[in-house]
Amino acid sequence: MVQEPILVSYRQLLRQVRKLPDQYVRVFYRIKIADDYRRCLSPQTDKSIRLIRIRKLNKELTRLERANTGCYRDLRHVLNYAYGRKGPLKWNLYRSLQTSFEARPPPRIIPSHERSRPPAYSPALTALLTSRFAVGRSRATTQTNLKKPPIMPQRVDPKSEEARLFGPLSKRREVNLHWRYFKLQRGKLRIPLSLSEEGPPAPDGSAIQRAAHTFGLHGVNMLEDVARFAGRHGTRPPLPRRQQKAPSDTIEGSFSEAVAHGHPPGAAISRQLRRRYRKLLRDLPTLTLIRKSRKHTQAGSAPEDYRVSLHPNALPSSSQRNPEQLPDGDFVDSAWAQRSGGSAVDGGGKRRARKQKQKQEQKIQKSK
Repeated sequence: MVQEPILVSYRQLLRQVRKLPDQYVRVFYRIKIADDYRRCLSPQTDKSIRLIRIRKLNKELTRLERANTGCYRDLRHVLNYAYGRKGPLKWNLYRSLQTSFEARPPPRIIPSHERSRPPAYSPALTALLTSRFAVGRSRATTQTNLKKPPIMPQRVDPKSEEARLFGPLSKRREVNLHWRYFKLQRGKLRIPLSLSEEGPPAPDGSAIQRAAHTFGLHGVNMLEDVARFAGRHGTRPPLPRRQQKAPSDTIEGSFSEAVAHGHPPGAAISRQLRRRYRKLLRDLPTLTLIRKSRKHTQAGSAPEDYRVSLHPNALPSSSQRNPEQLPDGDFVDSAWAQRSGGSAVDGGGKRRARKQKQKQEQKIQKSK
């Protein structure tokens, strides 16, 4: 018989799941929690393992409660886990990337050992690893580093000075360093959720067509839903209460009209939630397969190319921001700035200049 405290915690988890903002996240966690409790209550589960799983489920309940109350770290963990930025779904996406795109196996480093081959990089994986949009905050690698990792000592070259003094590098260690660098780059990879296509259609049964149908998650428009929650750049929050409740009889005509109309439509409800989804979009790169026609394909080049990009609504990093991404001032901002004695463009700068001038005048008067 199922114990009552376990059922109580299960109901509490389902209540917290209903409060999550995104429909996909709610469905994901509902299925995940049901599977976790099914494994926890399985008759084959040992008692000690059952207690460990119950403890993990209680931690999950605490995390969901904090995420629903607005905790930054817990909400980001919930979104990253559901969208495959961490956890089992991330590695399922990576296996889909490895199996969908063919990679030519490199030659053996040790001719007599089959397992001495360095890792194989498919064109899609190479495009992701060498793009700054798919490696998070880390620095993207280069194709030269993929062929010869920078962690490789100079002894790998038998003609180098170190190889002459200390002897050549062991072939087994060379293989291990190749795989170590591969795992290091794979850990910081942000894998796309799906593959988009451009160019002429591929022939039926080709490897490119199979990859387009097998890679990623199909049947769901998760990227569009995330972009809808994130909102576009320049989306403004609703008017503050002091502007909404401003008496129209004591305010000038243009200012009262601005307050009555408010900001343009499309304002996000919660700035915190919008920012969390914009940061999530920054970790969801878009992989585009660009097919080339025969006349644009050069001799010896691949018939397709891959492009990695970010959604326009994604939050750029601090090093990639520019003034063009800042929202433009509207008539509401102009009305408030003019009423305070400034302008919509440089109202704050003029106010600071006036304050500095007043302080200088006060210092001059005190000195006299």
